[in-house]
Order: sequence, then C-alpha cells, then structure tokens
Amino acid sequence: LVITFDGLQYIDLADVLFSPRFPRDWIQIRTPLLPLILKAAFGIFGMHPLAAILVFTALPLGGLLVLGAAIRRFLGDLPASAVIVLVSLYPTLVAFQHCVLTESGSFFFLALVIAVLCWDPPATSRLWIRTAALVATLSAAYYWRQNLLVVTLPAALLHGWYAASRFR
Repeated sequence: LVITFDGLQYIDLADVLFSPRFPRDWIQIRTPLLPLILKAAFGIFGMHPLAAILVFTALPLGGLLVLGAAIRRFLGDLPASAVIVLVSLYPTLVAFQHCVLTESGSFFFLALVIAVLCWDPPATSRLWIRTAALVATLSAAYYWRQNLLVVTLPAALLHGWYAASRFR
C-alpha cells in the first residue's frame, strides 16, 4: 500500500469522522466521500492495508464494468470487451489500486457519468429520472474530488442536447 501525504490525510480524516475530533480536526480542503468510504471499509475489515486496497480495487473494477455496460449498449459485446481489456491495462489505473488517493474513484465517477449520459429512458416522460441520476452522480463525484466539478458543464450540455432531440 502506497500512502502519500494526501493519502495519510484521507486516512486521518476517516478517523476524524464521527469522532470527538470532528469538526475541529477536519481539513477544509478535503471532501468527505473518500474518508467516509475508508471509515466504512476500516469498520468492516479492520484498520489495515487490505481494507484500503479493497476500496481502491473495487472502484476501478466498478468503473470498468459500468463503462463496459455503456459501450455494450451501443456497440455490442466485442467492442465493450476490447475497451474493458484496454482500459484495464492502463498502467496508472492499475498502479493507483494500491494508493490511498482519489484517482481510482475519479475514474469510477467519470465512467458512471458516461453511463448515465448513454442511458436512454424508455419514454420521454421518464427523462426526469435520467436528469436526477445525472445530478446525483455529479454531486457524488464532487464530494469524492472537487475538480470533478469541471465535468458538470459538458455533461449538462450533452444531457440538454439529448433532451432537446427527444422532444422533436
């Protein structure tokens, strides 16, 4: 397990959550979702490296599956499989599975945004469900890592374009 200065802060913030140290010791520039997930993993698996590795392995795996499902919907099984294999070989994605950092979760949330944008509700009247899913996904992405907020405008524009094309 690789623990950088940022990683050490996230581990400490997991300890700060729901303790007498909160909010006094909370680092204001950090968002709460990663420490919350680490706190849950440490609560379930104990305070050791395997708990953190499981979190940072599950997130890229989830991202791969979500991305593969979205591509499969449009292009079929073979292209989806090829994308899953190619992305899973990306060295940074594999290497960050053993780091207490936000990168693997960022990949998961970006894949989830793509999947929501690719989702085609069965009826135009159900477009509000897609809108709510996009808002929830982008909100969770922000609470994972603040700079994922830059995805909001392009996602909103794509969603608006899709909605406008459905009402024609």
